[in-house]
Amino acid sequence: MATATKQRIQVSLSTAARHLVPVLARKRHVPAATLASALIDTALELEEDRVLSKIADERFVSKNIRWISHDAVWKKHLGKSPTTRK
Repeated sequence: MATATKQRIQVSLSTAARHLVPVLARKRHVPAATLASALIDTALELEEDRVLSKIADERFVSKNIRWISHDAVWKKHLGKSPTTRK
């Protein structure tokens, strides 16, 4: 028997969300819980983007800016430049 990888939590929805989530889920042909989970994931990604953007803005106004080229970043993470051909 496989173990469930998702954790179930109870969420209290506003009146509007309680009505809209099932409607949107039917239109997308997915269960309401699946849609709710996807919407929460999207909200968390947006929150992460907001925080990272704030950090980037703070660093951008810093006097100690260190610019890194696109190729240097990819070389560091992949071990080669993305523009390098084999």
